[in-house]
Amino acid sequence: MVKGNKVNFKTILVKGLLLAFIGAFIGFGVSELTDDNLTSEITAATLCGHGEFVEYYEYTAKANSAYEKFDSEFEKWCSKNNEDPESENAFSTWLTGDDMSDAAEGYMEDYLDYDNQAYEALYDVYVNTYDEDDDEFGDALAAVTRTSTALWSAVIALFVGLFLGIGEGIYYGSKQKAFKYALIGASVSLVIGFVSGYLAQWMYAEMLTDDPADFTAALVRGLGWAIMGLGIGVSVGLIKPEKKRILFCSLGGLIGAFIGGFLFNYVCDIIPNDVVARGAAIVIMGILIGVGVGLLEQFAKAAWLKVIRGEFEGKEYLVFAGTTSIGNNGKNTIVLFKDKLVGPHHCDIKLEGSKYVLTDCGTPMGTIVNGQKTVRHVLRQGDAIAIGNSVLVFNTK
Repeated sequence: MVKGNKVNFKTILVKGLLLAFIGAFIGFGVSELTDDNLTSEITAATLCGHGEFVEYYEYTAKANSAYEKFDSEFEKWCSKNNEDPESENAFSTWLTGDDMSDAAEGYMEDYLDYDNQAYEALYDVYVNTYDEDDDEFGDALAAVTRTSTALWSAVIALFVGLFLGIGEGIYYGSKQKAFKYALIGASVSLVIGFVSGYLAQWMYAEMLTDDPADFTAALVRGLGWAIMGLGIGVSVGLIKPEKKRILFCSLGGLIGAFIGGFLFNYVCDIIPNDVVARGAAIVIMGILIGVGVGLLEQFAKAAWLKVIRGEFEGKEYLVFAGTTSIGNNGKNTIVLFKDKLVGPHHCDIKLEGSKYVLTDCGTPMGTIVNGQKTVRHVLRQGDAIAIGNSVLVFNTK
């Protein structure tokens, strides 16, 4: 806790944690739904200029689908016979016995057939396209894998950045700016999310051995995800571009994503279902990014208004360098849209040198500071500003 109650945890909850949670949850859902098309290795191969591998990945996808169905039949048998699906003896008994269903046998035949065709397609590329050059062949496959991971990372980052941007606009009461801020958050996060995914996959391949220690794997993943968090933090900082705010938001995103990435493998070890484990880890990462950005944004603020009476009681609004406009029109920096006594452009707070100066914009109701109607007033710590039915207290370091 910072002196003067500088950290507003309600603001962190609304603007950071809640919106980042929603963004990460939806991002994960979209990434799972698009796993066979948008973020697939087939798309990645085409995108990075290695279309020669498309046939191989198509057969691999079919083989994986057939195997999943085959494995589902095995799990049904285990459930019926009270067997442990992780037991090798159970699988051997089912595979060699008479209990295997016709459907399971069909899925097994499909899997073996598609797997063989995938191998033949890959070998054909190795011989005819790369003249059996192991280095070029390996580099091309690695490029496809990195691009696939980059697409997946970009989708996650896109939605986290999108919802943090929306939250920024809605929090300040402007639906118009919510769209603008969402566009900034989504676009910057999308680009840096792609870059971070690509770099993360490269780091995994270069820095990890075939059987890395848990801590090493967690550290490398954390570093890769940290780049994505950095991008999301930058996107939020650019919404209100001040150097200190951009720095603190970026740092918050980086730290939050690093912790989320570091915990990923440990979460997957705790939760047996792969999809649920991935989802939980990604949501945790999103929450940590939101908390990190929101918390460090609070430390970066130099001046702010806290509503102590009115429709938005308890909310805090940052006062930025330059001009902070207040009114009930969506074009203002701070929008008190539910108060009919507030003018469309009621007043401005402008940073002049080291002082914040409030200026009324000629509204019929006027602007009241400490009980006195004013046209221009140099704000001081604790000044109470009455605008329509709302009272906001000015705070500064």
